[in-house]
Amino acid sequence: MNILTNQELAERLNKKQADLTWWENKLAKSRKAGKIATRAKHCSMLRKEIVELKGIAFARHCNEQV
Repeated sequence: MNILTNQELAERLNKKQADLTWWENKLAKSRKAGKIATRAKHCSMLRKEIVELKGIAFARHCNEQV
């Protein structure tokens, strides 16, 4: 992942969280197995990316405290 400013990191995190909410809403309405699988995969990937971004933000916060 390239180096992001704190603002870019926050914006990217907000975007990923909004995308996750959108995909979760779509998943909740899904009835066909193919759509459920695809939408669940999108949710899973977004959750992983959100965890990574939150990890970067936390590491920066910890480094600022030292």
